[in-house]
Amino acid sequence: MTTQLRTPTHSEPMRFTVLLDEAMKLLRRRGPKAFLALAGPVIVLQVIMVVVQVGGMRTMFEGIEEQNPDLTRVWSTVGWSCLFAFVASLVFLVAFAAIGKYSQDVVAGRDADVSTSWRFGLKPGVFGTQLLASFFMGLSFIACLVGALYVVPALSLTVAVMVEEGLRGSAALTRSRDLARYNPGRRFLDYPMTRILGLLFVSLLVSYALAFVVQLPFSIAQQVIFFRSAVGSEGGQATLPTGALWLSVPSALFGAVAQMIAQFYLAFGLALTYFDIRRRRDALDLEQALDRLEGEAPPAGEPAS
Repeated sequence: MTTQLRTPTHSEPMRFTVLLDEAMKLLRRRGPKAFLALAGPVIVLQVIMVVVQVGGMRTMFEGIEEQNPDLTRVWSTVGWSCLFAFVASLVFLVAFAAIGKYSQDVVAGRDADVSTSWRFGLKPGVFGTQLLASFFMGLSFIACLVGALYVVPALSLTVAVMVEEGLRGSAALTRSRDLARYNPGRRFLDYPMTRILGLLFVSLLVSYALAFVVQLPFSIAQQVIFFRSAVGSEGGQATLPTGALWLSVPSALFGAVAQMIAQFYLAFGLALTYFDIRRRRDALDLEQALDRLEGEAPPAGEPAS
């Protein structure tokens, strides 16, 4: 009696539409609980940066109207804005890792704790790896925008790898790239890189859509104020209603909230993607091992007889 050889099969990947739907369900169920604690510092810093910028612009406009601009105040505003932007970017890296940790714990069914997530994001190894990944992503945008279509999705699973596998530095980046390139079926739509790019695009679309809705009233109010000021000016000399610039502050606040909501959505989507890849890899590896034990398939690297 002969044993019929069979080709090892791998489990099908989660459908992309299901991935998007599950990420949205997790965002609605578990996102509100940790949103303020994890996204709050980033939002506050972005609002402070806008307040500093508006104060400087108001001083500059008032100086233009009086034909005596205070250049010292202007340059001071530029310096403070750059400083806040730099600090905000560092805090965002920590918050991104913390949100990723929280999302991984939620998807894995573990106890998701905000303080634990922040401690994870503040670990030197995690922060250094985040800086390294951000450097390569930024370099890919500067060098060639097309290259970013490969580098960004290839490194998008870095936080998931650090959380689940404990890798750091270049090892975490390499592991993220290997997982993102896992595609035994050689099908374009099942390629993790394609799915991650799609997830990034959808999260970006969500961010822009939410920001547009919440910022539109403030933008319209600013335009109306500036238009009325121009129409009502006497002698053709329009005055700049600098008070209207402060409408940029609530606009920035709601825009930052929209951005962080999209960031939570992206984090849940990446966590689902990571576990989906691991599930399929582990299933295939287990099936191949069982086949070798049963004598139904030759060991890896040996041709079938």
